Amino acid sequence: MTTMWFSYSALPNGWQAAPIRRVGQVLNGGTPTSDPENWNGDLPFVTPPDLNGADGALISSTDRSLSVKGGNGAGLAPAGSVLVSTRAPIGHVGRVAATSAFNQGCRAVAVWDGIEPRYIAKALVAARSELIARGQGTTFLELSSSAFASTSVPLPPLDEQRAIADYLDRETAQIDALVAKQEELIELFRERDRALLDAEFQGCEGRRLVTVRQALVRLDRPVARGAGVVTAYRDGVVTLRENRRAEGYTLSAAEAGFQGVHEGDIVFHALDGFAGAVGVSDSNGQCSPVYHVCRPRYSDDAEYLSMLLRYLGTSGFLASQAPNTRQRSVDFRNWGTFARVPLSISSPEHQEWFTAEYRERNEQLEALIAKAEQHISLAKERRSALITAAVTGQIDVRSARKAS
Repeated sequence: MTTMWFSYSALPNGWQAAPIRRVGQVLNGGTPTSDPENWNGDLPFVTPPDLNGADGALISSTDRSLSVKGGNGAGLAPAGSVLVSTRAPIGHVGRVAATSAFNQGCRAVAVWDGIEPRYIAKALVAARSELIARGQGTTFLELSSSAFASTSVPLPPLDEQRAIADYLDRETAQIDALVAKQEELIELFRERDRALLDAEFQGCEGRRLVTVRQALVRLDRPVARGAGVVTAYRDGVVTLRENRRAEGYTLSAAEAGFQGVHEGDIVFHALDGFAGAVGVSDSNGQCSPVYHVCRPRYSDDAEYLSMLLRYLGTSGFLASQAPNTRQRSVDFRNWGTFARVPLSISSPEHQEWFTAEYRERNEQLEALIAKAEQHISLAKERRSALITAAVTGQIDVRSARKAS
């Protein structure tokens, strides 16, 4: 008997392999109606996002809660149950300390007496690739109740289950602490970056106040045949994906309103402007009408103005300038509205100096962030490998504990 993620024949003596339906009762979830009487009670309501990142640990909180009445329209998991997300996405695992409701995106395992829930949770974390492989569907993958219940996990004697759970609780806590430390470093580096931009764009000395219309010229170029299409922003650079259509292709009706983009143009997504979706194009291409394509009107630096617009978006300033509070993004699709936004800009000489200085410092920070992210990735890989090794008997946790 084998599965995709462990070998039955390689299990230690005294271990068995059992499908989930033999370690506990598999329960299905549901969602009550929108009736206000069903919601905001004392019953936690677990959904897949609540399980994200738990990795078998207790779920400390949920985004939503139900009343006793609402719980009648949902699945109910007894205290100590293990919950697994079975759609959007598959494979997040957590445990509940008290009776909790859960929706149809999850399955619960009410673990039988004589089996350690913490061990089963870790075994299901290790089985994530197997669970995903068993998912089916076209619009999105979903793991059926029967497919989940038939998934096998290694099952050592109860005392060893507890020893493995204790070992993994201790070891993964240490790894999680290291990950948290690296994440703190990344946030510190991001704060340094924000402080640099705050100091530049919140200052007033030596600046001139203009509107977007006075600083930028909106362009409306025809689309070049076979030009790439704006597809992504990253760190202020607009990336164009290659258009592989054959020569002589006729633009569709949907593309008839597209506009040409040249290398060095500032491209601003009017619908996402408040999230800072603005950058300088890295090549010639095309984009849809929801973008504004601009060039500096005078000798201002395009990269500097792009950074300024992105900063105003992420800081919330642009949102404060929208006259319609219900549909702010729609208002900024109109160039006349966007063109009235005030800008405080420095001299072209200072702009050129700052963009060069910022680029150098940003590269240094990004290098430090990349290094920290690499440490996090390696730590998470070790964490995953450790869990798999422990729940499949590849390491003797009692010997490992003595050695440490």
